[in-house]
Amino acid sequence: VTIGFVWDAEQSDLTDDVIRSIGPRLNLCGLFNRVTDENAKRSELHLVGMICFSSKHYSAFAFHTKSSKWMFFDDATVKEIGSKWKDVASKCIRGHYQPLLLFYTNPEGSPVSNEDAPRQTTMCPRYRAQVNGDVTMKLPLGSPNLLQEPFMEILQRPGETLKKDRGHRRTEQHKETTRSSSPPENGPRLPTEKIKSYLHPEKSSSHSSRG
Repeated sequence: VTIGFVWDAEQSDLTDDVIRSIGPRLNLCGLFNRVTDENAKRSELHLVGMICFSSKHYSAFAFHTKSSKWMFFDDATVKEIGSKWKDVASKCIRGHYQPLLLFYTNPEGSPVSNEDAPRQTTMCPRYRAQVNGDVTMKLPLGSPNLLQEPFMEILQRPGETLKKDRGHRRTEQHKETTRSSSPPENGPRLPTEKIKSYLHPEKSSSHSSRG
């Protein structure tokens, strides 16, 4: 049985209360109003794993059955926490770890046998693949050589066009920057709007002097 938590913030003031409310044992009858399976009613589930979130980073706690120790996994770092759940809870409270997913298992349950699992995977004999909305291919299953070349060509063409477009855009941008940075032949020229703004105050002053 897995139990997931949904948090509305990366850091919550309720983290400590949630961690303290988590127990190492779980009875489905105490969690649900009605349990239809008779074995599930009598069985007590044990907490064996937890995934946490802290500071935009994920970590995990797992119970090692052979050593009966809780282990902490943080990327490539593996540390032994302790033999009791309260050791994990204390570390979560100190490190502000928010629980995201709890894993409970039935210690009296039997492992799932793979003898009845299918030995072969059945696939459709034919399929239709639409590429770029233009080409529709219909090839028989089990012919990877026929699929490899067309798909490689299709996958390479968009990349080549993107490279050409990027190169073309860079050259155009370079031309525009060189044109804007190079001075004009007859010296710097002011825009017409600035020329009008410079001339407009003179005209207004002449009109005021006449009045």
